[in-house]
Amino acid sequence: MRGINRAVGAWALVASIVATSALGWGCASTGLTGHGFRHHDHGYWLPHPQAIEGWSWRIIDVDDAQLAYRGNRDAYMAVDSTCEASERDPAILGRQLLVGIANRNRVESDSFPFAGGQAYSQLVEADGEAARVVRTRTVTVVRDECVIDFVLAVAEGHPEVEASFEKWWRGFTPDASPSDALAEAAP
Repeated sequence: MRGINRAVGAWALVASIVATSALGWGCASTGLTGHGFRHHDHGYWLPHPQAIEGWSWRIIDVDDAQLAYRGNRDAYMAVDSTCEASERDPAILGRQLLVGIANRNRVESDSFPFAGGQAYSQLVEADGEAARVVRTRTVTVVRDECVIDFVLAVAEGHPEVEASFEKWWRGFTPDASPSDALAEAAP
């Protein structure tokens, strides 16, 4: 898997998801379990969104993403990772994901420690089709030698989708089996 092409940015990924909702199959099929996705090479596990939120998400096939979902109300989210990035600053890597989003307005951004590494989160708004505002949130995690990118694109006015995305990417568990992660998440 070559990872999200930062020269093109996440917007190309989001646009391809929104335009077709079913492109070529990425690497996700080898790591899917009943409870989530395990990337054996990059050493992490993610729960499926419905396992933590009850939201109606379904897996879709997308080039340049190891795992992607389409949800209700035209919401899309994806994850991709690489252990071949030469850049190590999550803020720089995160901003590169926005290449290609014209007329964007940065609503918020933040850097913080996460999962034994550093993370950068940003939210931008841009004009979408049919005069809708599309909110795009990216979270870039740099941990050990790997970069993990999470991307959400959703029409404005759906905070429940953004909350579902937040719970999903925060379910990222480095070097854990799905049963370990689910046991830790249980009350």
